[in-house]
Amino acid sequence: MKEKVKKRTVNILTATVLVVGTVLAVLFFLREDIVSKKILYNTMATYPQATHKQAVKPSEPETVPLSATVSPTTEIITEEIVATAEPSTMTVIEVPTEYFTVVTVPSEQATQPPTHQPTSLPSDPAHEITPTEVVTETATQNTEQSFSKLLSRSGYSLSEIENSGIQQLVIADTYGTQAELYLFTQKEDTWEQEYVSCNGFIGIQGCGTRNSADEQITPQGIFKIGDCFYRDEQPTTWLNTFRITENTYWIDDVESERYNQKIETEDKENLPKSRYMAENENYQYGCIIEYNAVQPVDREKGTAVFMYCGNNATTDGSIAVDKESMSQYLLYLNSAKNPHIIIF
Repeated sequence: MKEKVKKRTVNILTATVLVVGTVLAVLFFLREDIVSKKILYNTMATYPQATHKQAVKPSEPETVPLSATVSPTTEIITEEIVATAEPSTMTVIEVPTEYFTVVTVPSEQATQPPTHQPTSLPSDPAHEITPTEVVTETATQNTEQSFSKLLSRSGYSLSEIENSGIQQLVIADTYGTQAELYLFTQKEDTWEQEYVSCNGFIGIQGCGTRNSADEQITPQGIFKIGDCFYRDEQPTTWLNTFRITENTYWIDDVESERYNQKIETEDKENLPKSRYMAENENYQYGCIIEYNAVQPVDREKGTAVFMYCGNNATTDGSIAVDKESMSQYLLYLNSAKNPHIIIF
């Protein structure tokens, strides 16, 4: 009987020890879990701004070997921590360095977009042509074609022009009472067009042969360009110039020895029939076309043919262009180049 009581007592004590031990073990593990979670929570509060992209090695973005030793719950919390930690404090996290690289990006770089400098491809010297060469080649070719066509239509040949020593040529292509004017200059072996082309006006009876002194026809042919004249402000030119004064006249009197010439005189009483140049608005500036100028002059062919400023058909057979175009022609014309004009 005593042995049975003793055996039962031992069993009760053993069971009690096992129960107490189990309870203590459960309490111990529960305490450890609470402490672990508390530490993790405090860590999240300490590192709220890190990014996993900045911490992971670029070459191994998907390698996370810690997952084999960490529970799923811990692994998720760890990812959240890394995703919100500050770059500058990432080094305090105890993570094996062989798997992660701490990258610190300055705040200025993080807010500025990347700047890409344009790069130029290397050129091929063997095939490179500068824009100037292209434009010059095209312009020269077009100029030669234009010059040849205009010269052919005028009835004159290139050999006639060059054999006369002419190095500068104005070409007036007329139709009705209007004209298109071009200026060409000989440079070495080619004729280049100066970019002063313009439209103008001729005599109210068109272009042709003058048969009397009073005809309002612009004479057809090739003529030398003479002196430049002006009334007020002297234009820039390479031509010889003279200023029109209150004493400047152009003689129209067929009986005068000075027919078709300019004179300066204060003797108004004995002045032959002439035009008073100071009163004509067209004479602001221009140049003389030496028509009927070779002595002895033909007194039936007329006088005073000029290229001057104007916007209408002329009554004296001169050529009129706008003031700006006239100044441009004078700027290019050069008496040393023996300038001439072809009118057709």
